[in-house]
Amino acid sequence: MNAYALKLRSLRAVAIGANRLARRCHQASWNARWQRHNAAYRGALNDLFIVGYPKSGLTWMSALVFQLCTGEALEGLTHIGTRVHFIESKLSSLEPSGSIDDIAGTRLFKTHLHYRNTPKGPGKYIYVVRHGLDVAVSYFHQHRRDPTFRASIDEFATAFIKGGVDPGDWFEHLYTWVDNRSSLRLLVVSYESLLADPATELGRISRFCETDIDRERCDEICANTTLSALRAIESKLDPFAEMRLSGTGQFFRRGTCGQWRTSIGGDVRDMFRRKAERYSTKMKWDSASTFDTTP
Repeated sequence: MNAYALKLRSLRAVAIGANRLARRCHQASWNARWQRHNAAYRGALNDLFIVGYPKSGLTWMSALVFQLCTGEALEGLTHIGTRVHFIESKLSSLEPSGSIDDIAGTRLFKTHLHYRNTPKGPGKYIYVVRHGLDVAVSYFHQHRRDPTFRASIDEFATAFIKGGVDPGDWFEHLYTWVDNRSSLRLLVVSYESLLADPATELGRISRFCETDIDRERCDEICANTTLSALRAIESKLDPFAEMRLSGTGQFFRRGTCGQWRTSIGGDVRDMFRRKAERYSTKMKWDSASTFDTTP
C-alpha cells in the first residue's frame, strides 16, 4: 500500500471516529433530557403508550387505538399526531421544566424510545414487535425517501443489525421492553399476528385497554385500518407530514411479512441469525417467529 493510500485510510479512520464520538455525545445529551422529563412525569391510569422500533407498525396501531379509545373517526383528524402524541417531537418542544403531564384530555402517546428513556407511570403500554429483518427492509425504504441517502439495502441492514441505525440496537430495544424490569402494565403485540387476524388482536387490545366493543364496531375499526384505507388518508398519518420533513414516496409501502427473504443477502441474514441466537437464550418472550431466518 502506497503512502497516499495509507494517509487516506488514516483520514477516513479519524473521520469515522469523530462521527462516532459526536453521535455518543448527542445521544448522551438526549438521554439526559429524557431522564429530566421522566423524573417530572407522574402520569394517569388512563395514559396509553404505543411503543416500538421504527417501522414496526406503530402508525397502524395508533390508528387502531385512536378509534378504539376515543370512538372518533380517522377522517375527522387534521393529523393523527394531534391526538396520538409523538413523544420525541413533543418533548423536543417542551421547556426544560415542562412535562407531558401538561397535556390535557385523553392522553395517547407514541414513541420509539428505548425502555430506559420512556416515561414510566401507572398507565398502559402496548409494545409492537415486527420481524427484525422486515423492520430493516421497511426502514431502508423509509430512508430512501431522503434523496441524499445512498446506502444499499445490505449495507443498511448490516448497520441495523450492528445497532448503527437510530434509535439504536433493535435487539436491545426489543429485549429491554419485553424484559420490563419496571413491571409496567404491558401488552406485546406482534405485527405478524395483527396482519394475520386483526379482529382477534383488536379484541386483545380492547380487553387490555378495558374498552368494550361489539363485533360490529370491531369490524368497522378493522375495515378503517386496512392498507388501502390508510393509504387513502396517508397525509393524516405520515410522520413526515407531522414533523414537516421533506421526502418522496409513500409512507405505507407494502404492509406484508417476509420481504427480507427476497431483499436481503444470505451473509447479512446469517449475521442476523447469529445475533438472534444470543438474544433468544435470555428473552422472556417467545421470539421464534420474530427471529426466524428460514429461507
